Amino acid sequence: MEALLGTGKGCGSEQANATPLPEEGKEKATLLEEQRREILEILQGHEEEKEKLRQVLQAETQRLAQDIKIQVEKGKDAELKEQLSELFRALKRTHEGTLQELRRAHDQEKLLLAESHQRSQEALQETIDALNSQLKSFQEKMKRVEESLLSRDYKKHIEVQGNAGTGISLGLVSVTSLVLGGLG
Repeated sequence: MEALLGTGKGCGSEQANATPLPEEGKEKATLLEEQRREILEILQGHEEEKEKLRQVLQAETQRLAQDIKIQVEKGKDAELKEQLSELFRALKRTHEGTLQELRRAHDQEKLLLAESHQRSQEALQETIDALNSQLKSFQEKMKRVEESLLSRDYKKHIEVQGNAGTGISLGLVSVTSLVLGGLG
């Protein structure tokens, strides 16, 4: 800056003209002093403007860096969302496949259980039929045993009573036959 203003030691032309004309020299000196002040003010204003521009540039750089950071984070978020979405789709496909396999296995087991139930029911029906047949046979035998016991008891009673009342005893035999015949 001193070199531009001619205030440094390297300005030989001013020093050579150190004895300027009195009035002309004063005007030149005043003019030079004014120019030097204007130049200093311009340079100082330039420095201030440069500092303001540097601050604005720094603020703009920080804002841009923040914007870029946000964009990168959004990009990462979008990328993560896409990865999660793909993972979800893969898990859903796996789940659906597993669910179909389970349904097939369930249906097959259900069919096997139905067949097994049918066979068991048929076997139980056969057992019930056999038991009913045995019960009927047993009831018939019990009936015959009961008839036999009644007949024997009646005969004993007649023997105990003797021959008295043969007419009554014949009537009782007929009634007994009817009763026993009706049970059979």
